[in-house]
Amino acid sequence: MNLSLVALRLPEEDDGLVSFLTSNSFPFHVGRTPSMDEARRRIESGSFADDEQQTFWLVDQELGRVGFIRLEDLADDTPMFDLRLADEHRGRGLGVPALRAAADHIFTTLGVNRFEGCTRADNLPMRRTFEKAGWVQEAHFRQAWPVQGEPPADAVNYSILRQDWESGSRTPTAPLGGNGVHHIEVWTHDLAGTEASFGWLMTALGWPLVEQDWEQGRSWQHPSGAYLCWSSPRP
Repeated sequence: MNLSLVALRLPEEDDGLVSFLTSNSFPFHVGRTPSMDEARRRIESGSFADDEQQTFWLVDQELGRVGFIRLEDLADDTPMFDLRLADEHRGRGLGVPALRAAADHIFTTLGVNRFEGCTRADNLPMRRTFEKAGWVQEAHFRQAWPVQGEPPADAVNYSILRQDWESGSRTPTAPLGGNGVHHIEVWTHDLAGTEASFGWLMTALGWPLVEQDWEQGRSWQHPSGAYLCWSSPRP
């Protein structure tokens, strides 16, 4: 897949951005689905375009506009991002090219050495996206992610370095001890049967099922943060 970054034009595209934000759900974001008034207030406050923020539509050659990525903290040494895909385009492998396109833009237009991203610890599809795009997990923050109407969730931080972007390699973090297990992924051609056979066992062993919108797999996470993922191979 080949995704292009197309600069969001404000105020000309205010209505299009409001429509996108209010017609899709974002369960792992702090602002899940804003109201129209909330979305317009965010736009008017400069959250999508000012000296430190710049927003781009993500455009696929075949699918057209599939979401947006907002680049944040552009005046700092370590910019970050907010990625949002439309409901209908999730689970189609678009996250990896989106991150790669964003890294290309950051490292070719800014003289920074690091590009960071943060997500909820239970957002396993996004964590796999980071890993497949060559990013490295650097931190796990306990109860650091606000969740409306619920206790705060844990958060995890990833980054990609300029040297890794240039070489296509991955610079690991220094080991901190322990067994070092991050996750195990197992492919199965019978996902429903696997869940019925092993799901109860994982829960009994203290690995609860992670609630997520992911049709191709199921994940159980240990309290340590390690997780086991059963997934169906793509056809």
